[in-house]
Amino acid sequence: MIVLPRRSVTRFFIPMIDVLILLFCAFLLMPFSNRTDAGTASAGDGRRKRLAEATERRQVEDRQRLEESIRQLRDARQATASGLSGRIAPILLAIDSKTGHLERREQAGTKIIDGDARPGQVRTMVDADRARLRDSTGRALEPYYTIQLPQDPLSPWPTREMRQKYLGWFQDAGAAADIGPPVEGARP
Repeated sequence: MIVLPRRSVTRFFIPMIDVLILLFCAFLLMPFSNRTDAGTASAGDGRRKRLAEATERRQVEDRQRLEESIRQLRDARQATASGLSGRIAPILLAIDSKTGHLERREQAGTKIIDGDARPGQVRTMVDADRARLRDSTGRALEPYYTIQLPQDPLSPWPTREMRQKYLGWFQDAGAAADIGPPVEGARP
């Protein structure tokens, strides 16, 4: 027959492990308890108030910076618009829907602009327009060339290469140019 020992280590450790498990569970549940000390509560409230004030102050500063940026942007837009409108004289050019040539229609007739065949033609035209605009107004206006696309929507002209070539002519001459949609009823 087997007799159990009187002084066994296991008789001591099994209840101790149960007690340790209960203590550990209590330790895990401590943060969820609602009980707070008076000192801890006032310190937590003070910290919350400081955080709320700092957040509110940051929001006010961000709002002020945003309003200042909007004001500066509005001022810059107005200055640019008023400055450009007083310094730029738009000149309309057209692209022929049948040939794709760049044309300038004047009272004397239509002049075909070909910067490849006549390399100095665009520079001469830009210089003449600058001189004409300076003489007529008394102040120096800068010509701005708007190249209108053909009225015919089925026209194959201009190709992408032609557009780049036309804009390159004016860039080489030191003038600003842009290609825009056709305007019905407008005389280039």
